[in-house]
Formats: sequence, C-alpha cells, structure tokens
Amino acid sequence: MKKKVFITIDILLIIATIIPVILLLVECIDSAVNGTIRWGESGYVYGIPAFIDTLEVYLIFGFVLVVLWAVLFLHTLVFTVITIIVARRKTPKLQ
Repeated sequence: MKKKVFITIDILLIIATIIPVILLLVECIDSAVNGTIRWGESGYVYGIPAFIDTLEVYLIFGFVLVVLWAVLFLHTLVFTVITIIVARRKTPKLQ
C-alpha cells in the first residue's frame, strides 16, 4: 500500500512539473509560427528569433514563477529518488 501511495504522489508531481514547460513551449512555438512584435519595433518577427524573444519575456517577467518551478523540479527529483528506493525494497512474505 505504501508503494502505491508513493508512486501516485510521484506521478502527480511529475505531471505538475511538466505542464508549465509544455504550456511555455506551446506559447513559444505559436509565436514562432504566427510571429511576434519585439519591443520598440514595428514589424513582426517569425521563426527562431520570435521563439527566443517569447521565451526571454516569459522567463524575465515570470522570474518568481521560474524560481518556484525550479523548487518544484528539485522536490520532484528528490521524491522520485525516494520513491525508487521505497519501490525496490522487497516486501516481507506473509507465512
């Protein structure tokens, strides 16, 4: 029972860690395809420069969220290691 709880919590933590990255990449890819306007310029920028520009804006203005995500990532990493250790233990057989 203890193993199932650890594995379930670990899966939820991994999903919570991956979702913000996926959302950021979707936004950056959308900017690369549809274009974005750089600050102080009048025309659209497409492709890799738009991808990088959008990524930089989200990372700079969302710095607190990036730090919180990094803490969540480290917590998930440590909990995953603990889960692997708990899951590999042999359960005693009932006689």
